[in-house]
Amino acid sequence: MAKILTTQNAQITTAAVEVKTLTISGKQVTLAVFRQLRERPLIAADGTLDGVPWGIVNYHPDKCGDSPFEHWHIVWQSGAELLRARVDIDVSTPFGSETADEFMYAVAWEHRQIGGTTFFDGKPPKPSQGLVRWNMGGLPMKSKVSWQVGEVLNYGQRAIGSLQEPSQSAAEWRSELAVEARAEVDRRSRRRDTVLALAELPQLFIAV
Repeated sequence: MAKILTTQNAQITTAAVEVKTLTISGKQVTLAVFRQLRERPLIAADGTLDGVPWGIVNYHPDKCGDSPFEHWHIVWQSGAELLRARVDIDVSTPFGSETADEFMYAVAWEHRQIGGTTFFDGKPPKPSQGLVRWNMGGLPMKSKVSWQVGEVLNYGQRAIGSLQEPSQSAAEWRSELAVEARAEVDRRSRRRDTVLALAELPQLFIAV
């Protein structure tokens, strides 16, 4: 039978909390010293760690506490050097490359020639401020486009912009882009796993 919580049988206990402080030669690191640590990315381009993370410091040395992008400031070790790094938690930014740009150019060329395209259900995405954004297998994509390409994507055969024939067809560029996209999905997956592991780091307290 479950016990009923009452003022007679309830009690408050104090849990032991371990506070980790960052020290140098036995002295607690101050904010001024923390700011002097050289900043270098902790997560490498391939999504893995570039060194040994020590912990998260709940302080924004670059006045970035109000940034719309959630992030941590992490103290980490590379060889004998102690560094700090800003780690952005969200990795959902669009992926772009020269191949993506060339693919969209070829799509515009195709659209100019036949008044449609074999991609995007025949209706290419519309550019905005020199960028075309779309989704490819769950991966957000972006392409940089010139005003001529944007004109053709918007108006097809009626566009006033002129284009030269691309070096490859849209289908060929799409095949190359698919290889890059798969590699990027794998990289983001590794980075996501790395960020999840960093979330388990202790908070390091530093002196004011």
